[in-house]
Amino acid sequence: MWTIFMMQWKRLFKQPFVVLTFFGLTLLFVTFLGQGQSSPGVTVQTYTTNLPNHAYEELVERLNRTDDFNFKINDQETVEGLIRNNRLSFAVQLEQDTYEFIVGQSSFSQPLTNQYLNEVYQEVRWLLANDLTEDVLETFVPLEVTSRDTSGSAIEFQAQVIVGMTLYFVMYTVLFQMMSIAEQKTDGTWERMMLSPVSKFNIYSGLFLYYFLIGFIQVGVSFLIFTEWLGFSFGEQYSLLLLSISFFLISIVALGLMLVSVVRTPQQLQAVIPIVATASAMLGGAFWPLEFVTQPWLLAFSRFIPIRYGIESLSDVIVRSVAINDLLVPYSLLLGLTIIFGGVGFYFIEKQRK
Repeated sequence: MWTIFMMQWKRLFKQPFVVLTFFGLTLLFVTFLGQGQSSPGVTVQTYTTNLPNHAYEELVERLNRTDDFNFKINDQETVEGLIRNNRLSFAVQLEQDTYEFIVGQSSFSQPLTNQYLNEVYQEVRWLLANDLTEDVLETFVPLEVTSRDTSGSAIEFQAQVIVGMTLYFVMYTVLFQMMSIAEQKTDGTWERMMLSPVSKFNIYSGLFLYYFLIGFIQVGVSFLIFTEWLGFSFGEQYSLLLLSISFFLISIVALGLMLVSVVRTPQQLQAVIPIVATASAMLGGAFWPLEFVTQPWLLAFSRFIPIRYGIESLSDVIVRSVAINDLLVPYSLLLGLTIIFGGVGFYFIEKQRK
């Protein structure tokens, strides 16, 4: 096992370009997106078609009572022009008791904005239904109100960006490293390894340990840099962080084994990896929240994607500081996917040898 393990490291030291490239892309994308999400105050362009000017201005003033958002008064023609020219991701049409999003492209800020608007409009509808004004609300009934800080949601989205992009690029690293198996299958080295005195268990164990460790190092170093560089806190539950990363990586190694088993040449695997990795990131919540995916069959398909559960478990540990009991479901699903992918991979690899 250790002979196979060390052979892979020697290969890496001779050709480190792929690993260094995806590690650099991780830092680049997360720094760009993460800093954008951590900047205070989300600017939101608004317009109205039915509200009088004074009512529209009062509503915008009310929405701007938080430091997390900056709602701007605008007109419909200008807003639609900005969206058509891709200069604006989304805007909001404000009316008396309802609102509507005008969306040009996906944005991490939109769900956060929608949550805040929903809370404000619920209060507005309650006041209208009871024929009350905001001035007499506090005198109508003495309440002790605990407000919900929307910055918690901002932290959640920032965590999703950092975790999602890190796992996305580590998928590339691990899967492209597994191209060595496809190359060995093509040139006959794989068959000679299987016929050597080294047991199959030791061969697969050495390869698995290498692929797992190279991914683990990339995630660990990335998280460490983000802590020092972006000032992002990953919490204090380090054991659960390590466990979540481990479950995700073993499922990715199993997925890679399955992909290697169904392709015949390294060129085919090189074409398949970007498709699988990018589709997984899109449907698993790495590029945008799963709330953006509305098709039921796509959501059902996302349940078979490891990165979805990797993001969920790591985000829960980082943002909510959950206990291990709350992570049993994603861990079980990742383990189940590992067994399925690994079983299919072993079956087809052995079948091809026969």
